[in-house]
Amino acid sequence: MEKEKLMNIDLEKETNFILSPFQKIDNEISALSQLKKSKISEGQLISFHKDCRKCFVTSIKKLREHSSLTYELTRAVSCFNPLVALNQTLFDKILSKLLLILTDKNWLSPITADRAKIF
Repeated sequence: MEKEKLMNIDLEKETNFILSPFQKIDNEISALSQLKKSKISEGQLISFHKDCRKCFVTSIKKLREHSSLTYELTRAVSCFNPLVALNQTLFDKILSKLLLILTDKNWLSPITADRAKIF
């Protein structure tokens, strides 16, 4: 998925999940066994599934906050991905972004950036 699509998925929207909170989550056998042994009510089971989803959403939000995809430089380096490099138009576009970032940060002189783009 593209960064914009991946990072902007609304995790609070139920339709973005495959399972509704009231459907059974595909738990491991040990988890299912423990749930049966506990003899919890249907309401408690639904509450358990809601808590699992809440934990999942919180974890994904934290992962997104600390994801390298939040950095422009990380996305711009993708121009060296062989699949991107094969598409000349896309490669040129992303490489230009990368060179602009490097010159803005004074990690590369504009003249060197121009030379790099020619090659």
